[in-house]
Amino acid sequence: MRKWLAWIGVIKCKKEKPVSNWPIWFSAILFFLNVEIVVTPYILSGLIELTGHRLRLSAGFWSDIEMCWWIYFSIWLAREKISNFGKSRLKDIFRSKKKDRFLIAKVKNFFREHVIENFDLENYRGDKIFKALSESLKEYGYSANFLFVFIFSLVPGYWVISLMVCRVTRWISLYMILLAGNFIKNYFFAYVFEMVGFWGLMIIIVTALILTSFMVKRILGRVGRKL
Repeated sequence: MRKWLAWIGVIKCKKEKPVSNWPIWFSAILFFLNVEIVVTPYILSGLIELTGHRLRLSAGFWSDIEMCWWIYFSIWLAREKISNFGKSRLKDIFRSKKKDRFLIAKVKNFFREHVIENFDLENYRGDKIFKALSESLKEYGYSANFLFVFIFSLVPGYWVISLMVCRVTRWISLYMILLAGNFIKNYFFAYVFEMVGFWGLMIIIVTALILTSFMVKRILGRVGRKL
């Protein structure tokens, strides 16, 4: 029981420093509270029954509050790793074990990849393509960085790349662009949801993801050939 309580961060572990896992669990919960798929249709529109301009503004502000958390979380991950001499325990929290059942192992791997790995800046710094991309953006200056961050902040899922660019450059103005693009995206999606409904919105989101993935693969393919 004590090991389980220490694992989730309720009590202190005697051998190591106090376990601080609450940001991981909070991020896992927030991961499921996706603004486009859950918050806008089921909470803001369904539960609170907001419509029109109020629904769109609420969706935009809610998404920016979540984005502020993800910015903090990505910084917290780096500090947690530094405080443990470069060997973070966080990746082991959701690492599957031999005794885990198939479904539990899959869930753990999913959380490790999407909640922890995606927001670990070191995973991006070690990637040659991302390194070349960030260096190219720095050479082209503010305009290129602003445009890149803004465009990718408009696409669901790809805003993580914009966040990592912000983390690399450490420009406060880029974070503002990220928040602005995120607000516009969810304001627009709330408007689309009222026009075409939930499944119509899903079709638009999936189409945007497919087109963006195709464009990104083409761009990364060209960058990779130059390396």
